[in-house]
Amino acid sequence: MLVLGIVSAAPVQDATQDRVKELEAKLMGSEKRNFELEKENALLTREKLELANQLIKLQTQLAAEKTNVPLQLKKVPDNWVQRDFNGVTYYLVPLDGGRVDQKPVIAK
Repeated sequence: MLVLGIVSAAPVQDATQDRVKELEAKLMGSEKRNFELEKENALLTREKLELANQLIKLQTQLAAEKTNVPLQLKKVPDNWVQRDFNGVTYYLVPLDGGRVDQKPVIAK
């Protein structure tokens, strides 16, 4: 006599279905996290481009300010006489320092 036992597949199917549901839930969580990270990445990329544009603008302004600095020439005394030679400015400076109260020096 042959007795065949019927093995029930129900516990295996239940475990498999539970595992499938678990993996689907994990997948949904991963997809949600991926979507959030993509939004954050787009925001950061846009912010990076704005900052790069600001940097270029500020560097341009700084370069323009450095090249447009006016020369602060000191005023020379009134008794100095300005002369130019070959495009170079020079001054004739009186040896007496411009003082009027001095007696003239006469060589003997």
